Amino acid sequence: MRNPLNVLVLAVLMAVPSFGQFNDPFSVDVNLEDGVVKVEVTVPDNHYLYADEFSVTDAAGQEQAVLEPVQTTSITDPESGKPKAVYAQSFSASYVWAPSEAGAGAVNVNYQGCNDEVCFIPQTRELKLVDTSDQPVDTAAAGNGAVED
Repeated sequence: MRNPLNVLVLAVLMAVPSFGQFNDPFSVDVNLEDGVVKVEVTVPDNHYLYADEFSVTDAAGQEQAVLEPVQTTSITDPESGKPKAVYAQSFSASYVWAPSEAGAGAVNVNYQGCNDEVCFIPQTRELKLVDTSDQPVDTAAAGNGAVED
């Protein structure tokens, strides 16, 4: 007779790959220009990003202010059953770049998204800032730099 604990452990181990993180289907492009962070987000068909989980921060975690809010769509959240604001299509947004001194070296884009079958692990994309001559970004000049992934 098989030990029930061994059967349970084996079943969990076999199931783990199917519950693991899938490849992130969303793409994020960022440019820093004249003190404004411009974020381009690609949301594939039948996918969405939770609006309340989307933020742009400096490297120290200080949230940056959006210049104009992006239009959201309301869905019924599969977890809570309540209405939830999401970005259901690709979008661009601009943020005032006002980093803290400790956070000036990178822009972080934080988000969590889902498709019709699965929700993905929350993501943080760190985009290090460099200027075109490979010198550190002069944040006092408010960004004539490019963004490097």
